[in-house]
Amino acid sequence: MAVSFKVLFAVFVTFVGYCSASKTSQLISVLRKDADGENLIKMGTSFNNSMLKLIGHTFVNLEENVVHELCQKTPCTLWSNWTNCTANGTDAFGFQTRVRKCWYNSTDACAHDGPVTIETASKVCEGGHVQQTCGRAYIRTKHGFCIKYIAAEFTRAGAVKKCQSEGANIMNIDTKERWIDHANLLSNITSSFFWVDGTRQNSKAPWSFRVGTDPTKNGVVQWGVGQPNSNKDNLCLSGTIIGGKASYYAGTCVLSRHVLCEIRK
Repeated sequence: MAVSFKVLFAVFVTFVGYCSASKTSQLISVLRKDADGENLIKMGTSFNNSMLKLIGHTFVNLEENVVHELCQKTPCTLWSNWTNCTANGTDAFGFQTRVRKCWYNSTDACAHDGPVTIETASKVCEGGHVQQTCGRAYIRTKHGFCIKYIAAEFTRAGAVKKCQSEGANIMNIDTKERWIDHANLLSNITSSFFWVDGTRQNSKAPWSFRVGTDPTKNGVVQWGVGQPNSNKDNLCLSGTIIGGKASYYAGTCVLSRHVLCEIRK
C-alpha cells in the first residue's frame, strides 16, 4: 500500500505542475493540509481531467477501507474508569471493576448498531489510601495507570535499567486508554522524543515487547510520517508529541532520549 501512495502522489504532483505551467484560467490552489481525495475529485472536475478524478476516488476508497479496518479491530468503546476499591480498611484486599460496550454484529463495522455486549473487567486492589497513590512520584492517570515521564536522557539500555530500578518497565502503550493518558500527560512536552517499549532484531523482524501486547498490530499506534522506516539500525521504538499529536518512530537504540515508565499493577 505504501508503494501505491508514492506512485499516486508522484502522478498528482506531476499533473498539478503541468496545470500551473499552462496558466489556465481555472487554476485551483489547495493547501497542503487540505489535500485529500475529495479535493482531488473537485480539481479533476474543474479541469475535466479523468486522471485526477480517478486518483481522488482511489484516495477516498483507501481512506474508507482504513477506517473500516480500524473499526473492525476496535468495535468497543473505551473502558470506563475503575470503580472504587471494595476493600474495607487499609489492611484489606478487595476488587475493582470497569465496563465497556461492544458491537460485534453491527450492520457496518463503524455503525455501532445491533446487539450490544457489555464487557466487564475486574482486578484485585488494596484498600484505603494505598490504592490512591502509585509511589515513587508516579502519576495515576484517568484510566488508573501509574506512569512517570523522566526528562533525563538515556540510551535504550539505560532507560530499561532506570525504569526497572523503580519497579517499573518502559511503558508499552498497548491500549487506547494508555494512548489517551500518555498523550494527556505529555501534552505540554512537545518535539521531545522518549523511549517506549518495543524492539526488533532487524529491520524486517516483528516488534517484540517486554510487557503487554503488540500495539503495532491492534490499531493503537499512530505512526509518524514515513514510519516505521526500514533503516537497518532503527531497531527501537520511541514516541513524541508534535502539535498535540502523539506518534511513534523507529530509531537507533544508542540515541539519548527521555523515557516513559509504567508500573503495571
